[in-house]
Amino acid sequence: ASLLSGRAAHSYIFAGPAGVGKMSAAMWFAMGLMCETPQEGVACGLCSSCRRFSKGNYPYLKVISPEKNTIKISQVREIRDFLKYKVEESVHRFIIIDEAETMTPEAANSLLKILEEPPMRTTFILLADNLTRLFPTIISRCQVINFTALSRETISEILLDRGFNAEDIAWVLPVAQGSAGRALEMIEDEGLKENRGKIISFLTSLPVDANRALEFAQECSDIEISL
Repeated sequence: ASLLSGRAAHSYIFAGPAGVGKMSAAMWFAMGLMCETPQEGVACGLCSSCRRFSKGNYPYLKVISPEKNTIKISQVREIRDFLKYKVEESVHRFIIIDEAETMTPEAANSLLKILEEPPMRTTFILLADNLTRLFPTIISRCQVINFTALSRETISEILLDRGFNAEDIAWVLPVAQGSAGRALEMIEDEGLKENRGKIISFLTSLPVDANRALEFAQECSDIEISL
């Protein structure tokens, strides 16, 4: 609805499990709103704004990610500096904060002051894997968009589009927990694939004697794997 109308709220929270496309959706949303020739709200991908967005050099977009597992107050100050510059009336600015729940209390309080008096033509998109870890006062100033786990069919399509074969996809889907990000991480991990094969080989060879069972347990003592 926002894309079709060409209008966006000043702040959103995209909340849901990791690896289900919150960042992709945030970038797609921002790109759609700034596209010069959108098609039913969808970015054309060809105009100058879309091309700059795709290349990562769109000047009115700022993405903040955790540094050493936390978002610090210094990073929120960077946002304040970013917002000091005046922009043309046709321009809309976007601030995307990844893993927003990792903000320190100082950073969260500083961001809250900005959200209480949001600048014109500016949209904040906070991405959060765990909504309960965000300050209630921040949540109250944002529109919450809930993301859910992806279906196995959707994850399978994503992996097929990335060029992975059906056999590898089949073993990843049951343990991906609805996360395309987790599925990609697992399917690209050659060590994980090797360890999984080792365990399956042992299981299919059962029963074995006690010495072999003990030997295998020692081989797998440092393996972490989901089957």
